[in-house]
Amino acid sequence: MGKISPITKDILKTLLGLGVVALGVTTPFFVVALLSLCFLDKYPKAKFRVSFSNLKKRGLVKITKRKGKTLILLTKKGTVKAKKIAIEDIFIKIPFHWDRKWRIVIFDVPESLRQVRDLLRLKLKQLGFYRLQGSVWIFPHNCLKEINLLREFFNLSPRRLILFTTNSIVNEDYFKKIFNLK
Repeated sequence: MGKISPITKDILKTLLGLGVVALGVTTPFFVVALLSLCFLDKYPKAKFRVSFSNLKKRGLVKITKRKGKTLILLTKKGTVKAKKIAIEDIFIKIPFHWDRKWRIVIFDVPESLRQVRDLLRLKLKQLGFYRLQGSVWIFPHNCLKEINLLREFFNLSPRRLILFTTNSIVNEDYFKKIFNLK
């Protein structure tokens, strides 16, 4: 798909967060104009319309009517793309002082979901986790919220993606050096 513009990212993330936008109006043009108001302070209305139109052409967004309401929703392809964008934006805020606890993440993602497994590994690495083994990662800071977001976005059950917190770990000095901790 190539590089994605900021407005396209914003539209996809907004629709992902809202789910389905349903309005009791008859014309899809009004719906798009109304949705563009959400971004008016950030993007010109014309630019929003062009970006939204491109999302429709690429099969990421669709407008449909049900029970007299006009619905704007992400397609399956659009949902996948929006989740990838949302995952790219996840980051862990590093506190000034370390709480002296270690977070261990383990996951068990089957071969049939290889792409999910690879994306999860990539994101853990981007977040600053250190790989202990193939699906065992360590991190020294609170990351419960971010792990829960990853679990939700990848649609993994709590038994497929597990976070442990521990006060000690063998070879702690080694890991302290990796994470530049005192």
